Amino acid sequence: MSAIVTKYYEIKDPNKLPPDTTVIDHYDNTSFIVKQGETLDQLLDRMISHRQEKGHPPITKESLRPFVLTTLIENNNLTQQQVDQYFVPHAALPQFSQAISFAKAFAVEYLHGKAVSIKERRRRAQKCLNCPHHRASGVGARIMNTLSNIVHNTFRDSATYPEETRLGTCGICGCPMQSKVKFSPYSILTSSSPDQLRILPNTLGSKMFTACWIIEDSLKDAKQKALLFGKLSGGNSNMEMLMRNLHNQHVSEQVTKSRVK
Repeated sequence: MSAIVTKYYEIKDPNKLPPDTTVIDHYDNTSFIVKQGETLDQLLDRMISHRQEKGHPPITKESLRPFVLTTLIENNNLTQQQVDQYFVPHAALPQFSQAISFAKAFAVEYLHGKAVSIKERRRRAQKCLNCPHHRASGVGARIMNTLSNIVHNTFRDSATYPEETRLGTCGICGCPMQSKVKFSPYSILTSSSPDQLRILPNTLGSKMFTACWIIEDSLKDAKQKALLFGKLSGGNSNMEMLMRNLHNQHVSEQVTKSRVK
């Protein structure tokens, strides 16, 4: 899989989608061919209806929309001329809540975190580069990253490695991943809101356990795992059951892969 460094794009006219294109729902990898004259709203309704029919977790149009716009560009090999015809670059400054979340993660990391090895940081960076939530850095994220590095480098490894220089922003939390690959999963989970974390199971299903290093690494520690599942379920029995089912599905998939090898 090639690295995904898509900028944030907005559709120029929601009533005009690029013809002969396909959109992928990352939850179950279902492809949706854009119908002749189909609007963005109609496409989103069709994808949401498919999820309902399959019994998948519900997802809002607001959450699904960025994925649709991203896959329209990435998965269809649109030329720059086509991109310019149907889309316009969108300045994605981090929201106030995202900036607060990053500040909290940094504070917890400063107090309790430990230095992350070079090998581990590079592994994490590669995961982020291949994640469908990865986006190119905006101005706001670059500012947060610079401020973080000024302080972070006073007590941690200041070197930056090839994979890290290609890192952008997390499409979920808006944080600069060049800084976050140096954080512990506990620091990130502590500062992340349940709504942010729930985007992962709602968009990626069981694949979230391997696509996101934060989720994957959280399973290796009982305290972190309890924090993760607690935030994702939020006391909701249906959400808790969904998480258990997705985790069991993930474990079953890993067992099957190991047997094939």
